[in-house]
Amino acid sequence: MLLYKKLIMLLFCTSLIGCYNTQSYKPTPEQQALVKQMQAKMLASMQGRTAPTIQPEIKAELTEQSLLAKKQQIFDLGKPGVFRSTKNQLLVNGKPFIDREGRIGKIGKSEVSGEFTYLISNGLQKILKYNRADSNQESLKVATILKDIEGIKVVTVSGSIFKGSHFTPTANGFLVSRAGTVFKYVIGEKEQVYPVKQGYHVASFQNGDVSATNYVLLEKDEDTSQSGGLMSSFKGLGSTLGLNKDYGYLLVNIDNNDFIPVNISTGGKNITIMSNCRKKNNFVNECENSDSVESLYEADGRPNYSHYYWSVNWLMSKNGPIVIYKESSEVKLVELESKRIYTLFKRMLGVNYIDVKQNANGKVSVFAKLGFSSEEVSDVDTFIKDNRNISEIVDLTDI
Repeated sequence: MLLYKKLIMLLFCTSLIGCYNTQSYKPTPEQQALVKQMQAKMLASMQGRTAPTIQPEIKAELTEQSLLAKKQQIFDLGKPGVFRSTKNQLLVNGKPFIDREGRIGKIGKSEVSGEFTYLISNGLQKILKYNRADSNQESLKVATILKDIEGIKVVTVSGSIFKGSHFTPTANGFLVSRAGTVFKYVIGEKEQVYPVKQGYHVASFQNGDVSATNYVLLEKDEDTSQSGGLMSSFKGLGSTLGLNKDYGYLLVNIDNNDFIPVNISTGGKNITIMSNCRKKNNFVNECENSDSVESLYEADGRPNYSHYYWSVNWLMSKNGPIVIYKESSEVKLVELESKRIYTLFKRMLGVNYIDVKQNANGKVSVFAKLGFSSEEVSDVDTFIKDNRNISEIVDLTDI
């Protein structure tokens, strides 16, 4: 509240009487940028237009060599880890992981290495930090993410700048993507640039080990035409009911452009948020507004299992990279290098949800909720070995 009052005072002074430089209070560059932004918004409001966002200048804090050295110190003190996310908490090896500077948002992780990065909000910007499971070290700041007139602007602590439309944390760095291109940054290494398959873009949420497997999930571009949108809706519904294939996603190796199609519709990402509600009786609330928003979680905190994030998980198993995903009535496992595909579970009335876990030793298990019952494959490497003779090769003819 005190900071807000000071900013209002500065805004008043600079706008009307020029007392900015006569005050003993010295604002930070971020506060100066906020004052300018508030001034621009006031002026734009008077003129009936939208003001551009003014971002503070960000300067390099470390050399890339110093950043890598700090990262290595954290790595040497940590170990492999198991990560679990809820709506309000990140658990690392079963213990809550908390950052005193802000609530943890998107994460990038690798159970195999125990490395992870995460985003926190910091006023006008987001901060990406790095750590390793059980290192007991303060997290290392890696980059600042700002909103830009063309999307986002990412500035690393060593001063490198990336611009794009999507930002994806990985276990040891990040991805920044825009139409047709994805940039891969790993702490202490030179960035790499890869093409993105036409008609797709990097999915906003990645529930997989991008750093260990080098595979990234792509989402099909939305068809904005009236006929295309209608056909997409019918196709998505058919996929949900198990009547046809709808490859809304591809898992792509960004090194060699090798890919695996994922038979999941792009629908189901949104939940409905009700507002301006009043109680009509003991059983019914009347609400004036409803908004449809993309969310990983329902309003009550439960996972939104219709979202693709919970249905596609890829990781590095003991025998190589694999992907496990849930279709409407089956759960599939694909060996990414050989493209052999296996059916883990099948239920004609549909699979409710899956839960893929990997322990610190690399062992992968899969739990599936099947109506009122449930089943589990406790070790997928053993399952693959026992069922190799009935596996098939992924059909790429429809892509």
